[in-house]
Amino acid sequence: MAANPNLDVMQRFIAAALSGDADTLRTLAHPDFLLHEGSGMPFAGTFAGADGFLAFLGVFMETFAIQKLEPVRTYTCDDADHIACEMELVATQNADGTPFESTLVEIWQFRDGQVLSVKPHYFHSPLHPA
Repeated sequence: MAANPNLDVMQRFIAAALSGDADTLRTLAHPDFLLHEGSGMPFAGTFAGADGFLAFLGVFMETFAIQKLEPVRTYTCDDADHIACEMELVATQNADGTPFESTLVEIWQFRDGQVLSVKPHYFHSPLHPA
């Protein structure tokens, strides 16, 4: 199977998100980009466009002091426009100092070489700890 060109797009998007590189995020996010955060998270909701994603990052960083957030596995399929990425998250909740750890799987969708949507699924949430 040929390498999926969207893997590079995903890796660049993740690196830009972790480093706060807004210009790269704007370049890689499709104009119809949507981030779907689940109801078990304190920042639940849908964030539209690159600016919506950047707003989410602000809320995410207000919620957690991140010690570790990194991809551990990537899953591809026959449809190059869909990728799943398993992540590991270790953080402290800023509101009360409570430690928080979770794995999450993000379902990524691409269109025209850009990120169209990301849908994270957390194993644990701060509202429902392990």
